[in-house]
Amino acid sequence: MHTDDELLTAYATFRAASGHKRSSIAYSEGQVRRMLVRTGKTLMTVAREDLIGALAVDVAPHTKRLMRSAYRGVYAFLQDEEYRTDNPAERLPKQRVPRREAHPVSTAELQALLLSSIHQRTRLYVLLYAYQGMRAAEIAAVSSGSIDWQRRRILTLNAKGDVLVWRPLHPIVWDELQYHRRDGNLFPGVSDGHVRPATISTVLARALRRAGITGHRPHQLRAWFATQQLEAGVSGPVAQANMRHADASSMKYYYLPSENALRAAIETLPRVHVPRNGKRGATYPRRAPLGSRS
Repeated sequence: MHTDDELLTAYATFRAASGHKRSSIAYSEGQVRRMLVRTGKTLMTVAREDLIGALAVDVAPHTKRLMRSAYRGVYAFLQDEEYRTDNPAERLPKQRVPRREAHPVSTAELQALLLSSIHQRTRLYVLLYAYQGMRAAEIAAVSSGSIDWQRRRILTLNAKGDVLVWRPLHPIVWDELQYHRRDGNLFPGVSDGHVRPATISTVLARALRRAGITGHRPHQLRAWFATQQLEAGVSGPVAQANMRHADASSMKYYYLPSENALRAAIETLPRVHVPRNGKRGATYPRRAPLGSRS
């Protein structure tokens, strides 16, 4: 009988051979291990009802969807490799994720954050998020080698899908970079290597709270990056390329049209004549506009 550690190691090796990132493999393994702790079972003894019970926990819908995906992945592997003859994750209930609008920080909130006496390193985190649209994992991996000092460009490392692309540096970011090191990792970790992405997210979340900015996550600085470009008239494909999104439909999670833009769009509709008489020819008196009455 194989142990859980042996089976999860085999699954991790299989996923690595398939080209999955280590962070993705580790996240899925963590979800599976937490499920095993909650159920008190092993990978070989878990039943469908155990997995359904594990999914019934009170977590965010998106997290629940990732949990389901992790369970389905590991048990599809165990069945395909004939460790198990059945697949208890085959018919797990699909997760309903409510539709949501983008929720970017405002420009005033971004300015307040930068003026809130944050550390120099934190300030560069903010600028890379807001003016380059970089994710926490991409910011963590920035090094002297990923900056083209001649052409003022930056290479995104650790991007989704491991896509390596150069993007122009915003002048504000370029100016800020002059005050940071030009050798090795821009944000070294406590031990060898660079700072962890989770550390960047934690530092920024705390900075937002200290600045009195509530209801926002650090990733919504990236939504500001998308929203401001589109509001300024940048074409959708160009903004999408700056965001480094393969799927244009995902832009809706980052772009929140301003009320002025929504109103201007509505007012482009052709105007028609609306008669002011009733069904039988009676006319209605014109009422004073709302807010004009004393």
